[in-house]
Amino acid sequence: MNEAIFPDLFIALGFLSVLATGFISKRTFNQLKLISSSFVILSILTHLFLPYSAGAVYSNHLLFDAYSHSARSLILCAGLFLIFITRENQIRNHQHEYFAFLLAIVSGAMVMVVSNHAITLMIAIEVTAIASYVLTGYLFQIRGTEAAVKYFIYGGIATAVLAFGISLMYGATGNLIIQDMAIDVQGAIENRETGFVTMGFLMITAAILFKLAAAPVHLWAPDIYQAAPTPVIAIFSTLPKIASALVLIKLLLSGDGRVGEP
Repeated sequence: MNEAIFPDLFIALGFLSVLATGFISKRTFNQLKLISSSFVILSILTHLFLPYSAGAVYSNHLLFDAYSHSARSLILCAGLFLIFITRENQIRNHQHEYFAFLLAIVSGAMVMVVSNHAITLMIAIEVTAIASYVLTGYLFQIRGTEAAVKYFIYGGIATAVLAFGISLMYGATGNLIIQDMAIDVQGAIENRETGFVTMGFLMITAAILFKLAAAPVHLWAPDIYQAAPTPVIAIFSTLPKIASALVLIKLLLSGDGRVGEP
């Protein structure tokens, strides 16, 4: 097992621990906050000080390099910051579920930035998205529930666009490795062979722009941001945006080798 996967395992273990702790026995807000932050701090320490071997692992599904190392450091620090700024009066009910889904978003974002395979990337995006749908309706109010349903529908459409773009890329190139996909797109543009490759890549990019709430696929954002609780808005404004931006940079710059060097 590559040592670089240990931070992800600690975050996943933290998610399960917080969720199980809340179901087994009632914990105070400060106890849940301490448990969540402890796992994130442990993940940060492991990430920064545990040596690891750079390169692609698990049949090229994950790529650990200098870029992904810096990206995951940023995501972990953002996750820890979000835990610290959360106040008890902002989340009075279902507190363990809030922290559990926050850790789930951190986990999904971390996998997003190390994904080297399109299917792995899509799964990581969905982990982040599903937790976001739940947190949107966290207060169980009519306005929040309506926003959560809207977010789920819009997110489902974005996922369909992403899956269709991936299928076009695979059909045209027979390849799902992200770096190779970027190279194929660059070659198609240079040879003026626009077709399924370019179309598929544009659909993948559009799906990621949706996660960034970037124009012109940003119309879903106002309803969600107005209905979600304040700490949830803080999560939506940081973790998914950071991960999506870093993935988009990786997609756009991998073709000429400017991203991904150990």
